[in-house]
Amino acid sequence: MTVDYAYKYILWQMNKNQAGSLSATEFGYLFNSEQIAMMNDLLGVWQRNNNSKQGNLTGLIENQTILNKLLPFTVKTIVEVDNGICFLPDPYVYILSFTYLGHKVFYLTKDQLYNMKTDVIDPPSVADNKYYFTDIFDGLDKRFLIYPAISITSGELPILYYVSEPSPVLWDYTIVSGRQVYNPLTSFQPLWDELTAQEICNRCLKKLGVHFKDGDFVNYGNSVIQTAN
Repeated sequence: MTVDYAYKYILWQMNKNQAGSLSATEFGYLFNSEQIAMMNDLLGVWQRNNNSKQGNLTGLIENQTILNKLLPFTVKTIVEVDNGICFLPDPYVYILSFTYLGHKVFYLTKDQLYNMKTDVIDPPSVADNKYYFTDIFDGLDKRFLIYPAISITSGELPILYYVSEPSPVLWDYTIVSGRQVYNPLTSFQPLWDELTAQEICNRCLKKLGVHFKDGDFVNYGNSVIQTAN
């Protein structure tokens, strides 16, 4: 879905419901806010399923569906570690996996750090490929603390898969005969799949207090075809 389609669909709904208007700037603020909320909701469900001990098939299927939705925002990168400190990419939202030399680097909460340091069964160990990390934020930078406190600046570097923030959408335009005309070359498009983009639009309408029905996207699409607009 293009940003033009999303913006004009919302305007179409507002006009149909006599709910006023929405400037391109206001649309941008609204859509960008709702797409971040959508990402947080998807990650919340994914984390809940991941932390469940049931391991049911429904949760696995739901997890894969969520990961597919998040694929446009999933980034692979390599990172350097200096004396146990690794600076994180920005803007990152959630770490999907962290590996070094083919071995998983396990995430620890702050409460688990003490137990890890005193663990006699699986302590941090380069020789045994037992690596752990936790994240911290000092007000300036987001960082990982790696255990054991190794330095890795060359050779095979740790691999990080993470979910980045959605890029802000922008409905940009040029002025033609005093009117704003959509400019696809300078606009920023949403990266979501079609169904998720529709859900974000519906969330925008709910935020605006605009009533809509399930078939409205189809009806709007038909009107666009008929009017070629």
